[in-house]
Amino acid sequence: MSSCYQQVTDDENYSSFPLDIAESKHSFKGTEFIFSVEGINNQIKGRITETLDENKKQPFYWEVSHYYSPTLSGHFHYPSVRDTCTFDEAYRLMTGYLANMQEPLQENDCY
Repeated sequence: MSSCYQQVTDDENYSSFPLDIAESKHSFKGTEFIFSVEGINNQIKGRITETLDENKKQPFYWEVSHYYSPTLSGHFHYPSVRDTCTFDEAYRLMTGYLANMQEPLQENDCY
């Protein structure tokens, strides 16, 4: 897979951005990325958020704007591990998921 990304926050590491999470009791900060994946016509976005709740053991959560199907049958592969202890681990899991991405795609309605 050949891919490139553009980080769309204004800080080298990550910075705060507003999330509309009306029912949440916690504050969040995060980073959003835009990926170009070879062979995929859609622009793929990925996001890593960190809950600022100091009691949460795995405060980082990653998600992507689209899911992929490893076959043409359309049975989509959804990531099973999304919560992590560190930003780097979340980034590694997210880019690992993207490394296998291929058509057909399904939009993530929660992104």
